[in-house]
Amino acid sequence: MTIREIGDYLIWFMIYSFIGWIYESGLRSFTHKRWYNSGFLNGPYIPIYGCGAVLDIYFLGSLRDPFLIFFLAANINCILEYLTSYEMEELFHARWWDYSKKPLNINGRVYYMGYIAFGVFATLTILYLHPWLKAHTTDNMSDTAVLVSSLLVILTISIDTFITVRSMKDFQEKMETLTLALEEHHERVSKELMERIDSLQSLERIKELEKRLNAQERRLFNAFPDLKFHNIRYTAEEIRSMIIEQNRKLFR
Repeated sequence: MTIREIGDYLIWFMIYSFIGWIYESGLRSFTHKRWYNSGFLNGPYIPIYGCGAVLDIYFLGSLRDPFLIFFLAANINCILEYLTSYEMEELFHARWWDYSKKPLNINGRVYYMGYIAFGVFATLTILYLHPWLKAHTTDNMSDTAVLVSSLLVILTISIDTFITVRSMKDFQEKMETLTLALEEHHERVSKELMERIDSLQSLERIKELEKRLNAQERRLFNAFPDLKFHNIRYTAEEIRSMIIEQNRKLFR
């Protein structure tokens, strides 16, 4: 593969990562009726979608049988999602998404609706979207423009990844402290009115702990409702629900 071809793939990777971010953020925001900035990284891109797209294009781009594309792409992308889930859990000691409650899942990392979606999207991309996108982007770019653009892609993803990974240790520690504070507060609220003051004080502590989460950590907290560190009992969504519930119980 030539340098020019590598550059083309890097540009396509970023474009499809952006499309994936729009799809996932939009779908989740619509489903939950509030805005979600999805993805592990800070920018408007989700690399797993970009990786899946370029793998499909590289290995299946010459195929024209939609049924064969669907089957092969669905398998390629499910393997990619499974391996990504496993590696992220090993690296950060946390489960970032969990399909255990979904039917026909494999260890909670992939499930049948994802399989179908991957196959459909890949088929539409290879047969229709990518030929159009290629004709309107890299086909019209000079070698210099492709080189500069691909270097910018590498630089952007590298810096974003470095910033995100560096913050993970503090994020985990803050989540642990917040969870402990919630459990203590839950015990106080469950008792009689004589401990109302203690409950108010513990609620203030929880609010202070919430404020310690920086913008990066708040985004991850919101982006991954199924996020669950190995040494924490609750998922991010369960922690959010506990905070809302404790506020409701205390002030009703």
